[in-house]
Amino acid sequence: MYIVAGVSIRDLSESAAESGVEVTGVDFFRDMDCRGKVITPSLEPDSKPWTLDLLKTAQEIECSECSGLVYGSGIENYGDALQYWQDKDLLLGNGQDVLLKVRNPFILRDVLAQIGMEMPEFHSSDWIPTEGSWLLKPLFKGGGYGILKLPSEEAAIRDILSQLDKPERYVVQEKLDGVPASITFLANGSKALLVGSSYQLINKQTREESYQYMGNIVPLMAPYQSFWKDMDKLANHLTAAFGLKGLNTLDFILSDRVKILELNPRWSGSVEMIEAWLGRRLFLDHIKACKGKLPNKAEWERFIRPQKFYGKKIIFADVSFTVRDDAGDWKRIHQYGIRDIPWPKSTIKKGEPVCTVLAKGSTKNECMLKLAKKAHQVREFYEQKKGVFQV
Repeated sequence: MYIVAGVSIRDLSESAAESGVEVTGVDFFRDMDCRGKVITPSLEPDSKPWTLDLLKTAQEIECSECSGLVYGSGIENYGDALQYWQDKDLLLGNGQDVLLKVRNPFILRDVLAQIGMEMPEFHSSDWIPTEGSWLLKPLFKGGGYGILKLPSEEAAIRDILSQLDKPERYVVQEKLDGVPASITFLANGSKALLVGSSYQLINKQTREESYQYMGNIVPLMAPYQSFWKDMDKLANHLTAAFGLKGLNTLDFILSDRVKILELNPRWSGSVEMIEAWLGRRLFLDHIKACKGKLPNKAEWERFIRPQKFYGKKIIFADVSFTVRDDAGDWKRIHQYGIRDIPWPKSTIKKGEPVCTVLAKGSTKNECMLKLAKKAHQVREFYEQKKGVFQV
């Protein structure tokens, strides 16, 4: 039995279950469609949940035959807490020594420069830009949370930066125009194998400029002829430089050239769409890669499917509401491509995730249109308490 932990682990639990693996999950949502046993940290009334609570809860699980811990989003920011699992030789993913380097943008920039790759220009948070468009970016958050577009006036910038509680945990980064995208690869500590790519969807549901992650569309169409060769070289270079293990996802911006944003050294939200595109679950491949074994590259290519696009979109609440009483038939909802299904009578606040919708299409645009249609149906079903799914 494996333990899987993260802010939301429905996709991880699903991949494990359909790989024939028993898991116990720890996350903040305990969605209706999570597979296996799922535990949510017990918190004091009105206390704020912290990602670190997930790892504390995972440590409390009685598991005499535990085969290891696999972690998803949020956990990578707490490498020191992962040492408990590393000391027991039960950590199936990147450990503290790797995370300290990978999550440091200054180190990442130097490693990328070794093969001529670049990141957007960035500086420590005491640097004041005098021209151009810039972002204030937190270093230890995920999913685009906390990224702020800085105003153009110097006085306003100084005011924002002066209010930072821990300025060393932020950078001022150049804002680039382009297409947000990613590649995902398996790594065994020294070599890497590309397994998929995606377009990233950014939250445009608010009037304010937002960089919040809200899904992916798989696969990414190569922007130039040598793109995949370059990405293969990049994945292998990063793996060798940092000793990466398991599934890792590299985020970047496509403009006049590739500019690297960050490396997510764990199971990412795009993986389930890559699995759909491949027609293959990746949980066991992640486990094997963590133990040093990669799939044969020639054999792997047989999983690449004819061109289809697979997408997921996270739906965020426009208003605060309580989930309708008759929303408990999760298997019926699930068959229409709805995931991360909330429990009846649960309260969802404005801006919080409601659920995730999935779709596929012959083109990227067709896939996006289907995602939009399902998103509309979700809002009618949950927020307005009417409507049925007819996809």
